[in-house]
Amino acid sequence: MVDLMTVNKTKRQVKDRSTYDIHAAITLHRAGHLQEAEAAYQYLLRKAPNSFDVHHMYALFLWDADRKIDALVQFKKTIQIDPEFAPALYNYGCLLIKTENYEEAIDSLSRAITLSPHSDQLYLARGNAYRYLREFEGAAKNYRDAIALNPRFTEAWSNLGYVLNQLHDYQEALKSYQYALQIEPERYEIYINQANVLRALNRYDDALECCKKAEPHNNSLELALTKIEIFKDQEKFSDCLNLIDHYLLQFPDNLKILLIKADFYRKQYDFPKAIEIYEKCLFKDRNNIDLICWTAECYNLSENYNKAYEYFLKAVAMKPESATILNNYGNCLNRLNRHQESIDIFSKAIKIDGKRSELFLNRALAHKSIGNYSKFMNDNQIAHQMNPNCPKTNLNYSISLFLEKNYQDAWNYYEFRIFDSESSHYSQPCIIPPSISISHHLLRPAYRGKRVYIASEQGIGDEIMFMSILPDLLEDAQHVTVKCYARSLTLLTRSFPSVKFIDKTRGEEIAVDDIDIAIRIGSLGYSYRRDMSTASGKPYLKTDPLKVGSWKRELPTDRPLIGLSWRGGTDRTNREGRTATLDDLRPLLERNEYKFVSLQHGEVSEELERFNLTVSNPIEFFPADRLRDLDDLAALIDTLDVVVSVQNTNVHLSGALGKTCFAMMPKVPEWRYGFEGTRMDWYKSVELMRPKDYGNFGGMARALQAKISRYLNGRSYDSE
Repeated sequence: MVDLMTVNKTKRQVKDRSTYDIHAAITLHRAGHLQEAEAAYQYLLRKAPNSFDVHHMYALFLWDADRKIDALVQFKKTIQIDPEFAPALYNYGCLLIKTENYEEAIDSLSRAITLSPHSDQLYLARGNAYRYLREFEGAAKNYRDAIALNPRFTEAWSNLGYVLNQLHDYQEALKSYQYALQIEPERYEIYINQANVLRALNRYDDALECCKKAEPHNNSLELALTKIEIFKDQEKFSDCLNLIDHYLLQFPDNLKILLIKADFYRKQYDFPKAIEIYEKCLFKDRNNIDLICWTAECYNLSENYNKAYEYFLKAVAMKPESATILNNYGNCLNRLNRHQESIDIFSKAIKIDGKRSELFLNRALAHKSIGNYSKFMNDNQIAHQMNPNCPKTNLNYSISLFLEKNYQDAWNYYEFRIFDSESSHYSQPCIIPPSISISHHLLRPAYRGKRVYIASEQGIGDEIMFMSILPDLLEDAQHVTVKCYARSLTLLTRSFPSVKFIDKTRGEEIAVDDIDIAIRIGSLGYSYRRDMSTASGKPYLKTDPLKVGSWKRELPTDRPLIGLSWRGGTDRTNREGRTATLDDLRPLLERNEYKFVSLQHGEVSEELERFNLTVSNPIEFFPADRLRDLDDLAALIDTLDVVVSVQNTNVHLSGALGKTCFAMMPKVPEWRYGFEGTRMDWYKSVELMRPKDYGNFGGMARALQAKISRYLNGRSYDSE
């Protein structure tokens, strides 16, 4: 039964028979004899078509029968008969809330309040309408008005707590929930709401204590979800998974819990398990557009773009006018190197919803992928103007500025990346213990005399690049701890013996009490390289003399040694554009006066064996495991005369060692390299070769013959 105003009383007594017969209809309604009740109401409406009471009670009957649309029509007729009866306006407003017509609900409830300004229920209902509109300030005012009329109104106190939580006024939210529990201590669902506020305050033990109070009396799905989220926030992943599996026994195949589990796996970068859950859910609900989109996005994140494309096609077919789906579809096409199609899709989405900055942002990235820098920068600027507080917008705007070598402004906007935990800008996640608060926008004086913790966030090449700032930091800081890749741990420890390096993949952690400042590694740029003239460009990595000697004994000594690396990037970081083939480089590799030595990361032995059969001067190469640790790779580079590499980690290693490196740039370089010029601001020993000057990798290979010869002959080197 609908529990609303006037469900068991008529507006007024009338002398005609219809008023007395209405009580019979109400009695049938309340007894659950719905067919008989409806027949009675319709009979009364035929006899008294203008009876307010009959129309009103029939509207309530229709609502109770879950015929909400019919009920709305009936309420309108009721209010037309008498527009100044507050209970009818109240009931109509409540039904409008149920049918998600929140603005109309506010209008109806406001008219009721004008007629009956001392009704706490009216203010509560209007507060609820504002709450569903996410206008939390308006909701809070109405709940407070209800409480002013009835200080022991539990529902108003509880709802006020909810909206204060949404407004991040956590202390006041806790007070509201405490008042509600003082009035009705057995409202156990309020303990769950209280737990969510405590969770927002990182008071996890107190939050779990609230859950314990609710558990014996309210073992609900909401409680299960709250406990799961508490463990997830604390990164107690094992406990979180155990709890999820426990509640799946109680709520088998519950979509919300399954999706939390899938989201957990996704955030742990365990995409196969996440996809398995999504596809299990889709098996039961094949036309669930949300599940289709989540599955597509998970395939996208796992770099299985062809599978993602299949799911996005389904989603687009189901909702072709959804700007959100088109946006994700466009991103997938861009990853498949179908850049112009991607641009077209983003342009279509912009026509549908031209106020979304992310659409311009993603179209900008697609323009960048085909080397159209003017459109890339233009779209980035539009996105930034539209949404200057968005982390992704600021990050990509910073890349535009980096490419123009406007470092001072670029570093400022680059710092906003720390607010975007899932930014695709990073090839690796930033691993930060939840107990550590990360700082940003720190200038150099902030580090003086401090104990500094640096969290890893970028790819290994960027990690090497940012280590060039460590000498400056060590002049200021009392002590420095750095989380880094296991592959670079030995090399970095030798190069900076006063720094404590921690393998980012292991559980070893520094005590919070031993840290004064914690930053992400990329934030060193804002602190120390706002003016790149402060970058010395001097070598800063130190190789192991024993390993260098060992490599020298293995390599020929009859001619100059040229290091070679021809592959770069991943599917997400422009592998296709950054990778040359050995045939592209054949004009250089057929020169017998040099000995070429592979520096290529990964398993490439079969590729090299095939190529070596076609040349008289085979490329020297070693098992992939021997080059995995950067300490071994750096020692090998140190034995060479020159390095030739595409855009990858070898460029950074060569620059950090002071080894001359000719870096063959793709059409679309990363921001560290700028989009023009031959010199890299971070390293003095690196020269950049660009397609606009040489045409392609083959053209670069032909030009390298003269460049290497001139360098090895000891001439004063002027870049061409």
